[in-house]
Amino acid sequence: MSPDQIVDQKTLSIYRFERASQELATAKLLIKSKSFFAANNRAYYAIFHAIRSILALDNVDFKKHSSVIGHFNKNYIATNIFEKKYGPIINNAFELRQDSDYEDFYVVDKNKTEELILNAESFLNAVNEYLSNKWQ
Repeated sequence: MSPDQIVDQKTLSIYRFERASQELATAKLLIKSKSFFAANNRAYYAIFHAIRSILALDNVDFKKHSSVIGHFNKNYIATNIFEKKYGPIINNAFELRQDSDYEDFYVVDKNKTEELILNAESFLNAVNEYLSNKWQ
């Protein structure tokens, strides 16, 4: 791997994490305006882009969300690089986003949305700590 590839991977990682942070900020604004469907969507995407910010450093990416999540669970959760508690948080975020975006007559639970946003914030903090060491 050349030094140029490392710089490109770092730049991509930083970009993706900034995007994750923006998505989390948007989720917080949306829940304040009682836009729970949209808040679920943005909180999930905060988690998703945070995961992809890590995968950028591995030079790995996938077209399907389930593949991104599966790879992260296998290579980062199962190996204890990230706490096991994040596995269910990520899976729950994916399911809530799916339900919010695609299920007819889905009733959004405000408490679940608030919990999702808190969990997304916790996950982004853990990812930020991990990446800060990798970006040095």
